[in-house]
Amino acid sequence: MILSPLYLGQTYILGTGLLEDFYRKSAEISQLPLSTAIGLSARFPWILPVGWYDFTVPAPLDKSEPPQERRMTFVDGGYYEGSGVATAENLAQYLVKYAELYPEALKGLKIAPKIIMITGSYQPVDNFYQTKGGKNTYDELTAPLSALLLAWRARSSAVPAEAEADRSRGPYTTRSAQFNNEYLPLPVGWQLADLSRKYLDLFTGRPQNCLRRTTRSLIDEEIRGALKSIHDNDCLVRSIIEDLRPPP
Repeated sequence: MILSPLYLGQTYILGTGLLEDFYRKSAEISQLPLSTAIGLSARFPWILPVGWYDFTVPAPLDKSEPPQERRMTFVDGGYYEGSGVATAENLAQYLVKYAELYPEALKGLKIAPKIIMITGSYQPVDNFYQTKGGKNTYDELTAPLSALLLAWRARSSAVPAEAEADRSRGPYTTRSAQFNNEYLPLPVGWQLADLSRKYLDLFTGRPQNCLRRTTRSLIDEEIRGALKSIHDNDCLVRSIIEDLRPPP
């Protein structure tokens, strides 16, 4: 479920499922505070408990059944897909479909959503080659949980990569601004060390460097990969500036 003040009732046309918007349910829940929505989106596994909302389902018109007390529980969307790309694609599909159905409402404007993702290196593939050889395995109790957590991490890494590969052209496109975390794995936290900040600054994108690229064959393969990410980010920022620049 997407918690949003926007009416997205047309999304069902895309075959992605009907979004049960709060406006259609009741006037009370449509006034959901923004702070509550943010809090629900932060209910991550083992960090915060699930949130809930109690409501009453009205009795049918023929009074064949009494009203029912129900409870909806909410957790972070990362339980399903941690990157958020799947949700962004659904919104882009909705905008494109809306433009097709109601061109008069756009007054000649062209809708071409561009999803820009900020990602790190593709860790599931990297870890496969970096794992030390051996015959150790998980026991029967920990293997299902470990497989579940690894699959969850892999999906969060795979969805952005697949979106960029599949949506380079079309009614909406996806681009990735990637930093290489092979040399300096970044910690999870609100504060970064000065070294981490300087390392991230290399990948922030400088549009004036878009045409400069080092491709010497003597450079190590990992270094070439990092330099390619830096160059791609430079050109991505340049394309964003060109898109946002008003026509003459």
